[in-house]
Amino acid sequence: MTHSNNINNNASDNQITEKINLEELNLWVSFLNNFSEEYDDLIKTASNNANKDDLRNQLLTAFKNNENILNDIINYKRATHNFIECIDLECDLFYENKYNKITNAYRLHFENCNLLKEKVFFRSF
Repeated sequence: MTHSNNINNNASDNQITEKINLEELNLWVSFLNNFSEEYDDLIKTASNNANKDDLRNQLLTAFKNNENILNDIINYKRATHNFIECIDLECDLFYENKYNKITNAYRLHFENCNLLKEKVFFRSF
């Protein structure tokens, strides 16, 4: 029985968790890439709004944050590409803390992007 793609019964709990985490990160990369592609359209729509400068600044900040999180995820994935269990707790905690930091940043960014999109489209009508 396989727990996830390419994980077999011999995989440790840490390996299973890491594989699931990496799959989740791949989904986030997809969202972040989509936001980057949407950015130009959002700027064009925001240009039609009364508070366009404020909205454009918020979009610019969101875009920069998007790129930073995307880079963090890519660097984390690169560091854990050939994941081998850590031999001590300090190593495990390092990767767990890094993953949690990325998770928190992504979730906050996701919420902010959705609110920002609502502002852009709500104000344009």
